[in-house]
Amino acid sequence: MKRILFNSTSFFLTILFVFGFTLRSCNKQEAPELPPVSSMVMDFSDFQSDDQSAKKSTEATYDNWSHAVGNVFAWNLITAFTMAVPVTVYSAMLDQTPVYLGNNEWQWNAVTTFGNSSYTGKLIGKRISNEEFTMEMYITAAGIINYTDFLWFEGTVRYDHTHGLWTLNYNPDEPVELMSAEWNKDFETEAFNMKYTYLTSDSTEAGNWIEYDYNPANTDYNSSYTISGSDNTINIEWNNINKNGRIKDPVFYSDEQWYYWNELLQDYIPE
Repeated sequence: MKRILFNSTSFFLTILFVFGFTLRSCNKQEAPELPPVSSMVMDFSDFQSDDQSAKKSTEATYDNWSHAVGNVFAWNLITAFTMAVPVTVYSAMLDQTPVYLGNNEWQWNAVTTFGNSSYTGKLIGKRISNEEFTMEMYITAAGIINYTDFLWFEGTVRYDHTHGLWTLNYNPDEPVELMSAEWNKDFETEAFNMKYTYLTSDSTEAGNWIEYDYNPANTDYNSSYTISGSDNTINIEWNNINKNGRIKDPVFYSDEQWYYWNELLQDYIPE
């Protein structure tokens, strides 16, 4: 009888231990890992400027490369101007340890400077399923620029960082949706794509978008942009190692042909 009682007691204690551990785990899940800055910032590094250092020949022309740079530069300028503050504050969050708020919510905090102002960021992440969590970034500015708890961006992210969607607001003076940023990543192949879509409804650019694709399996042109406007779609493809590429712009060139540049960024016609 004593042995039976001992076994029953041990079983009961084991159940209590397992139940208590499970309850603690449910009440305080592990915090999600923040996705990298590259999940919201498109790579424009191969088209930063019209590379004068490559132009050594006075006989060569560089029109195709220059036209590609001009089209990419417009989007680069928009995103660099509007995303500078939220990206700076978000970058400071990546090294911070979040505070658990309860109800599957965590909060990251960071303070950083940009220009002549100090920015305090509050990032709230919430688990919504076994696959996804949401994020909201609120920023307070003090200095030459002042505002409190402005929602700069929000989004939904997969825990494995293979997909996410951000919505970026314009600024504290005009708290309207500016654009969305959607990305997909295949960690096995390293293929990656990101798409910006302009959202501001009272603008003629509403609905315009640019998509960046990188696929290392494509040896000729492993990178590309597709730029879509109200009356035209431009395709740009290049090799991010060799720097040669091509562009298709039906409105500018008045045809559906590809126009090429070589490793020196010079115009050429392939054989």
